[in-house]
Amino acid sequence: MKTETSKRKIGIEPKVFFPSLIIVALLCYLTIRDLNASNIVINSVFNYITTQWGWAFEWYMVVMFVGWFWLIFGPFAQRRLGEEAPEFSTVSWIFMMFASCTSAAVLFWGSIEIYYYVSSPPFGLTPFSNPAKDLGLAYSLFHWGPLPWATYSFLAVAFGYFLYVKKIDVVRPSGTLVPLFGEKRCNGIIGTIIDNLYLVALILAMGTSLGLATPLVTECIQYLFGVPHTLELDALIISCWVVFNAVCVAFGLQRGVKVASDVRNYLSLILLAWVFIIGASSFTINYFTDSVGILLSNFTRMLFYTDAVGKSGFPQAWTVFYWAWWIVYGIQMCIFLARISKGRTVRQLCLGMVGGLTASTWLLWTILGSNTLSPDQ
Repeated sequence: MKTETSKRKIGIEPKVFFPSLIIVALLCYLTIRDLNASNIVINSVFNYITTQWGWAFEWYMVVMFVGWFWLIFGPFAQRRLGEEAPEFSTVSWIFMMFASCTSAAVLFWGSIEIYYYVSSPPFGLTPFSNPAKDLGLAYSLFHWGPLPWATYSFLAVAFGYFLYVKKIDVVRPSGTLVPLFGEKRCNGIIGTIIDNLYLVALILAMGTSLGLATPLVTECIQYLFGVPHTLELDALIISCWVVFNAVCVAFGLQRGVKVASDVRNYLSLILLAWVFIIGASSFTINYFTDSVGILLSNFTRMLFYTDAVGKSGFPQAWTVFYWAWWIVYGIQMCIFLARISKGRTVRQLCLGMVGGLTASTWLLWTILGSNTLSPDQ
C-alpha cells in the first residue's frame, strides 16, 4: 500500500552522485593548481553572466513577485497543503524557516554590508555622502526583504502542491518537471542532466556560504581565545558544522532541527537585544524608519536597476548576485519549507513566510548595520 508520498530507497544514486562528484573534484583540482588563472576565469564568467544576463534575474524576481500576489488573492488562497493540522507552532515554524535560509554569514554581512553600499553607492552618488548613507540600509532591506521571501514562498507552495495534493515525492530537481516532460524523460537522461547540473551549482553555492561564514567564526575564535587562524582551524570548523547538521537531521524535525533552530534564534534575539540596548538605539529606530521610506520611494528603481549607461557595476555585483544566490538555493530550500508547512493554507504560507522572515532579516540588518554607520560609534 502506498503512503502519502511514494517510498524511495535510501542510498547513493550513481548516475547523480558520481558525475557531479567528478565535475566538482575536477573544478577543485583546476582551481588549486593555478589560483590566479582560476580567479580570472571565475571573475570573467561572473562578469559575463551578471552583465549580459542580469536583466533576466531581475525579471525573474518580478514575475515571481506577481505570482506571490496571485497566490494570496487568487482562487487557491484557501487551499490547504495536506489534510492534517500544522505540525509546528507559528513561532517555531518561522524560526525553522529563518534558520534554514540563512547562515552565520548574516552576522558578517549584517554588520558590514551597509558600509559597502556607502563606500561604493549606486545611482552615481558620491561615496560617503549623506544621500549614499541614506541608501545604505534601504538597499539591505531591499535585498533581504519581501521580494526574495515572496519568491521562496511561491516555490514552496508549488512543492507543497506536489507533496500533499498530487502525492508526488519531490526530492530531485527533475521531479518538479514531471508534469512538463513526463516521468519517463525525467527518470532518463534529461532528468539526470538536470539533477547533475543543479547539484554542481548547489555545491558551489554552499562553497560560497562556507567561504563567507568560516573566516568569521575563525576570526572570532582568534580574537577571543588567541588561537591562530590556520587552514587546519578552518577545516575543523567546517567539519564541526557538517557533524552538527548531520546530528540535527538524524534526530528528525521535531527533536533535532526544530530544537536547534529554536535555540539559535533565541540566542540571536538575545544578542540583538543586547546590541540594541548598549548601542545607538535612537539612531537605529530613526535610521530604520527613514530607510523604509527611502525603500518605498525607490523600490521600482532598485527592482529594475541595471545601470546600462553608467556601467558602475553596482547592480551586477550586488542585486544580480543576490538574486542568483537565492535562485540556486531555491529548489532545495523550498522543498524543506514545503515539508515544514504541511497543514497550512496557501495564504498562510505566503503571508507567514514573507511577514515573518522579512521581520527577522530586517531586525538583524537594522540593528547590526545601523550601529556600524552610527555617527556616535
